[in-house]
Amino acid sequence: MKKQRKQYGLIAEEVENINPVFVTYNKQGEAETVTMSELVSPMIKALQE
Repeated sequence: MKKQRKQYGLIAEEVENINPVFVTYNKQGEAETVTMSELVSPMIKALQE
């Protein structure tokens, strides 16, 4: 049996309130997903500070 690992994510609507640059939107203009690749560099910079 394969061991399950916990996965963590972000809620697009919550990220949108902080910075909408990190969010992609659907055709209706609703926040849909967080673009994690765009979020990595600012997160690293914040950790360094």
